[in-house]
Amino acid sequence: MLEDYRRFGFEPQAQVIASGARFTTAHRAWTSRPGWLYAFVSDGRVMYVGLTINPLGARVDQYRHGGDQCARVRQHIVDELAAGREVWLYGRPVDDREEMQREEARLRRDFKPPWNRA
Repeated sequence: MLEDYRRFGFEPQAQVIASGARFTTAHRAWTSRPGWLYAFVSDGRVMYVGLTINPLGARVDQYRHGGDQCARVRQHIVDELAAGREVWLYGRPVDDREEMQREEARLRRDFKPPWNRA
């Protein structure tokens, strides 16, 4: 499944690292570019796919510190790291918002990442 995402233009953006009950990232400098499709990948398996109209680093910060939806995904990430699995954030910049929404829906439908809600 990860190879399919790579074929669609997803590239590694940051390794996710445990930091107490939360996580941090080892990354190159975050770009200020808005508009991303992104995926959390654990041990080579896509676990969650999402989109953001904001810069990717800002979205990651929401997962690190944010509320309800973010807390649910954050807990999955922390659990994976605690189990010794490697977690990465992959991303693909997308300029067109409608294309981004269609592509996210297609990826969720076709690949059914387990952390996404139906």
